[in-house]
Amino acid sequence: MSILPYQTTHIAISNRYRFSTEAGHAYEVYFDLKSGVLPDEDLDDYTMYIGFTCVPEFIPFENDYDARTGETIMWLIANTFRDYKRAILVYVCSPKDKYARHRSIAFRRWHNESPLKEKITLLTKENNRTYYGALFNKKHPDAEKAEFVFDTYNPKHKFEPVEELLKALEEEDDDEIPFDFEDNDFL
Repeated sequence: MSILPYQTTHIAISNRYRFSTEAGHAYEVYFDLKSGVLPDEDLDDYTMYIGFTCVPEFIPFENDYDARTGETIMWLIANTFRDYKRAILVYVCSPKDKYARHRSIAFRRWHNESPLKEKITLLTKENNRTYYGALFNKKHPDAEKAEFVFDTYNPKHKFEPVEELLKALEEEDDDEIPFDFEDNDFL
């Protein structure tokens, strides 16, 4: 994953990236750094939304699979983890046109076919036909807490009461293993 499959343009003011595919689809990938996603303030400091749009809208089963699209998005994600070592990326698959499940499958495929699979955990979930996921470094110092919080995550920004269980997890932090940032070369 050292060469970018599609050339991207970064729009710094909105932290968006744009690229076009050979088939003429224009993608815009965004990273929302101030999302207020998680109820745990320590984790929320590192959490951001990732999302993307495609114009013209992708019509499932009418287009050939373009691996370079997924490679480009995974490359952008790898760079985010390089720049933000403790990042936790959260995404929600658009339910528009009733293809959220297909989007979730495609994203999981992109992750599994990329070198990120070895270093980045991908958690996916479905709740009432809403598909969403989270990505974070497998060596993240709060990985256990992130997994727990994600398990209770509601994509509509609602969380079940988890205060007592989060407190219990914090008390177990005595066995904490140092986070090795040097072993984090994603590209």
